[in-house]
Parts: sequence; structure tokens; C-alpha cells
Amino acid sequence: WAQPSHFTGLSWEGIHSICPAGSCGPGAVLRGYDMNGWTLASLDQVNALANHYLTTTYTMGPGPDSFSDAAAEMQEMMYFEYPVHPVIVFADGPFLPTPFYGYFVGGVAPLQGLTNTPSIGDSSKVYLGRFSYGLDRFLNEFGTVSTAASVDKSTNDTETGAFFYRTP
Repeated sequence: WAQPSHFTGLSWEGIHSICPAGSCGPGAVLRGYDMNGWTLASLDQVNALANHYLTTTYTMGPGPDSFSDAAAEMQEMMYFEYPVHPVIVFADGPFLPTPFYGYFVGGVAPLQGLTNTPSIGDSSKVYLGRFSYGLDRFLNEFGTVSTAASVDKSTNDTETGAFFYRTP
């Protein structure tokens, strides 16, 4: 899995202009990264990534889903440096851990990225994968995993990256 924050500022449409159907071939470059062999993950592939960490009896998916009692699992998925920056622990290849930009009081900004799955009922949107972890003002942990939100395919903001994977 690649670090989603490396792809902030890219829209789903922009990704597809370089990687048709979400699959990147020779010569595909996004934000300076050679994407040959990488694929934009589907909603259910992001659910499977979350399920790898969820130790509860809850299983994400199939399809859009959300689980809000995932504090321990999200802490395990993300590691923390000073200042607090969540990253995927198993960043691969050139995708070395880097800060995910932004914070909210008491916790950390969510790690979120585009998937390759169009929103049910609105093909102009795609689903997001979103992982968050933090502490509330009483130092209680909270964690949420969601694949239920969607954004327009043309959205290219600085907080939303993209979930790419490749098979070793």
C-alpha cells in the first residue's frame, strides 16, 4: 500500500487521465512518483485493509460501511512521531512515511483517500476511505473507519489523497 497523503491535491479524474481505469502502466507519474504497477484501490479493497487491523468481531463491507469503535485498531495502524503525524505503517517502495497535514483539537487529522468505486446512485462521485484516531479532551481514545462518504470525481483538495496498492 502506498501512503495516501502522497496523492493529495489529485482528483479521481486527474488520476484516471494518467492511470486509465485506475491501473497505472509504464510512464505513469503522479506527483513525481513512478506509478507503474500500482492500482487505485476499490472500496472493498480499502475495507479489506481496515479488516486487517480490526480485531473486533466487526467486519467492514462489502460495500460502503463505517465502524466507530476502532480506537485500538487505528492506533496500531498509524504510528506517531513528534509532532503527531499518522501514517500507514507498511508504506512501500518510494512511499516513505511523511506527515499527513492538518490537525484537530485533541487528535489527529484523518487519513483519507479516494477509492476507485463510484458512489451508488451518483456516478459523478466516488467513495473515500477514511481512518481516524485521536484523544478527546479527557484523553479518551477514539477511532473510526469509514468507507461510506463520497466526493465528486473532480474534487482535488489538500486533505484527500488516494489509496493505491500493488501486488508484490
